[in-house]
Amino acid sequence: MNGWRKVTVTHVRATPIHSLPESLSTLPVLALADDIAQALVCGNVLLRAEPGAGKSTGLPLALLLNAEPGGRIILLEPRRLAARAVAERLASHLGEPVGQRIGLRMRGDTRVSHKTRLEVVTEGVLTRLLQSDPSLEGVALVIFDEFHERSLHADLGLALCLEVQQVLREDLRLLLMSATLEMEQLQDQLQDVRQFHCSVRQHQVVSHWEGDSTDPLPARIVRTVLKVLAEHSGDVLVFLPGVAEINRTATMLQPRLDGNVSLHRLHSGVGTNAQLKATAPATESDRRVILATSLAETSITIDGVRVVVDSGLERRSRIDSSTGAPRLETVMASQASATQRAGRAGRTAPGVCYRLWGEVGHTRRSAHWQPEIQRVDLSSMLLELGLWGASMGQDLPWLEPPPAASLSRAQALLERLGLWERGQLTLRGRMAASLPVHPRLGHMLVWAAEHGVASLAARLAVLLDEQQRGPGFVDLEPVLNEILPASSKRRVAQLAASLKVATPGKHGLGLETPSPAILLAQAFPDWVAQRRPGAAGRFLLACGAGAVIDENDALAHEPWLVVAQLGGAGSQARIFKAMALDIEELERCSAEHFTDIDHLDWDDRQQRVLAERRVMIGNLVVSTKPMQNISDNDRAKALIAGIRQRGLQALPWTDDCREWQARAQRMSELSIDERMDAFPAVDDPSLLDHLDSWLLPWLQGMGTMKSLQQLDLYKTLNNMLSYQQQVVMDEWLPRRYIVPSGSQVRLSYLQSGNPVLSVRLQEMLGCAQNPTIAKGRVPLKVELLSPARRPVQVTEDLANFWTNSYPAVKKDMAGRYPRHVWPDDPLSAQPTSHAKRRKS
Repeated sequence: MNGWRKVTVTHVRATPIHSLPESLSTLPVLALADDIAQALVCGNVLLRAEPGAGKSTGLPLALLLNAEPGGRIILLEPRRLAARAVAERLASHLGEPVGQRIGLRMRGDTRVSHKTRLEVVTEGVLTRLLQSDPSLEGVALVIFDEFHERSLHADLGLALCLEVQQVLREDLRLLLMSATLEMEQLQDQLQDVRQFHCSVRQHQVVSHWEGDSTDPLPARIVRTVLKVLAEHSGDVLVFLPGVAEINRTATMLQPRLDGNVSLHRLHSGVGTNAQLKATAPATESDRRVILATSLAETSITIDGVRVVVDSGLERRSRIDSSTGAPRLETVMASQASATQRAGRAGRTAPGVCYRLWGEVGHTRRSAHWQPEIQRVDLSSMLLELGLWGASMGQDLPWLEPPPAASLSRAQALLERLGLWERGQLTLRGRMAASLPVHPRLGHMLVWAAEHGVASLAARLAVLLDEQQRGPGFVDLEPVLNEILPASSKRRVAQLAASLKVATPGKHGLGLETPSPAILLAQAFPDWVAQRRPGAAGRFLLACGAGAVIDENDALAHEPWLVVAQLGGAGSQARIFKAMALDIEELERCSAEHFTDIDHLDWDDRQQRVLAERRVMIGNLVVSTKPMQNISDNDRAKALIAGIRQRGLQALPWTDDCREWQARAQRMSELSIDERMDAFPAVDDPSLLDHLDSWLLPWLQGMGTMKSLQQLDLYKTLNNMLSYQQQVVMDEWLPRRYIVPSGSQVRLSYLQSGNPVLSVRLQEMLGCAQNPTIAKGRVPLKVELLSPARRPVQVTEDLANFWTNSYPAVKKDMAGRYPRHVWPDDPLSAQPTSHAKRRKS
């Protein structure tokens, strides 16, 4: 915050409220207005006001009239529709148009003047105001309306305001309002805070639980709406998760409505006139059915609604970690959201709410909204933090700090775009941050200015920003040449003007005029896509994820695309918007996106080392050239890659090697000497994971699978142990055991349980104690064999065998093998490895 200066502004004065318009006199929140104004003299305020209290359209005006001629008030609304509606409602109370004492600032619609004392802004605008004037000079109060929604801009704006309050402006006041504020968490973070609760004599809303169903949602909505139209009076407000469901429901419902019932759609994509019709005051002659997203939950009041039909679903954006694309998920709305929706039916009269789920399942829903900062792309926020001088924002007073993984992902994107370096913004990053677009588009615009195509880039940026996701055309290039509506033309002109200010002296002319696809690739270099061989419509993205497009689409057969909009799951992301790309043109215009690497790998099909120089864009191979004069070490590395493909069975395993592996694994389980290094992990997965460390040095000069047969694998494995470990393992877990007859019998460690000593019975005669190894810690499992080397008994208690089992074994074996010794007293007999000689 270098260069900031501390200023003093007259704050809200605690004088009795006067001159309020008659239209506000019945609002419940005004009963608290004097107390809230008094509390704001001393510190920040939290207000929990139930729907219908007038917190958005009454209290700000009361505080404004109470504060004049003090500092200005900024009122933040989380949604554009709500911001416009609140500004017009406040101005209408004063009998003025928006732009006089009540102003409005939002993208594409700014109406303020020197008379403006209260500005209704969208949350991104507050961040812009803070970046241009960190001390918010002349501002006495910042009001965060509907703060429960916890949008990314709201959390960022609050953190910045709190820092300004702590460092520069002790007199700056903050007022947080909502019907469902989580007071405890806010109380801990805000300093000198007072709490107020405004109850409203809400009209009764009767809830009907319709239960869960497997029927399609539009069909259920249509049945329910037709039923409530027949059984209840008043307008019907229907909550649906998204635009697609609204459109499908409207198509099914419209033909079945009576002539006196009009159908309206309410979401962020409909035009201003359609929004005004949906939210206009009710009339007795015309009943309305309003199909809305969660946009209608808060901030805006729709007069005449007596019935709410709630699907219980909402659409939430979440970042896809594999592509970095925002992915819309349909999820169960929270309990707080369901409460807000139901309340819409009881604002002015008793109402009913039909919930399309069961009462038992309601308690399993989350209690509140999840903050956006926990689930969305943070690259725009990181750009703002860079401008603020807060680096990664570690020291800001967050309500909830942003997740480290999301910040790292955002940082990686900004670094790839050349906007971030060594923990701070680059010069290009500062230019992009000053533009009212996403960092991807900001980088594209700055790059375009440097190459003399700023106007084309501004047109493309507006087109990308205004396009809705969903079915329809995929190829953006034909749309780029269409005639733009007047509102879009204004935005293009505004963006081009902003770009000219942001990039002074950068507007040049490159050696080659880049095509629109090249511009798009500046914004989405990680979404450059290469068609998979022989698979129309299936592509691999530079970021490594797969993506698909309808195989009948015109772009499905293009070898290269640059994608601008993705949806769906990461492994099968769907391409919604894209352009065909000339990869050679991109390499000429933007060589910085390409890297040259030497690639050595094993070609299992051709059974040879594959060595080539590759030109790459991300994870995609653009071109290859064979490499010559490969070193022995490089060949060995390629052979290692082949072994990884085939598995450890490609190595020349013997029984001795597997026994060594089993012994080494058992040694790691024995407590021998703390001063000795731990035995390495030698199970198959560990050996495969560490081929480079234990096997690579022994493969020098080898380059084929056949050459592996020359490898002394036992020696290679044993070399993984130090000399001391080899000696101790041979002492504690020997390969052979000397039995009473003097024979050295091989031990087997491969079976589960204790090691196995397979020996002929006669060689163990006279052995009263069960044999052990590892200095007596590990008993052997003795497998006693017949003279024909067939098992006759397995025991770990040899003394018990001689006493209880041997007599039966002797009776059975003596007749079969009369030339072998079968003594009556096996414990006193001499062990032998030979049979009696035959008489001549």
